[in-house]
Amino acid sequence: MENRYYRTFDNEQDLQTEMDRLRAEGYTDEDMYLMSKRDDRMSIYRGHNEHEGHEKEGLWEKFKEFVTGDDTDEHFNRMSFEESERKQYYDDVNNGKHLLYADREFGRRPY
Repeated sequence: MENRYYRTFDNEQDLQTEMDRLRAEGYTDEDMYLMSKRDDRMSIYRGHNEHEGHEKEGLWEKFKEFVTGDDTDEHFNRMSFEESERKQYYDDVNNGKHLLYADREFGRRPY
């Protein structure tokens, strides 16, 4: 099983479907990060397990804002993308797409 996965999505429904598939493959919510532009600001959200037993909660209730604003650049740069990928994904998110980044080691890597 791969340790890292990333892809952009045009809508939350497709994003949620893919997250469910990754969970079935063994990824946990804590392994997943969402990068999105909401309320005119770039933010990175990290999954958490405080929602267990609340399956009816929506996507955004299952994720906590991890970092926002100018700090997103630093964390985005830590996601091990090639420079061309980094620019493309950043532009995609800035234009309304959602980036799903799943990595079992990301939260454990030093800065």
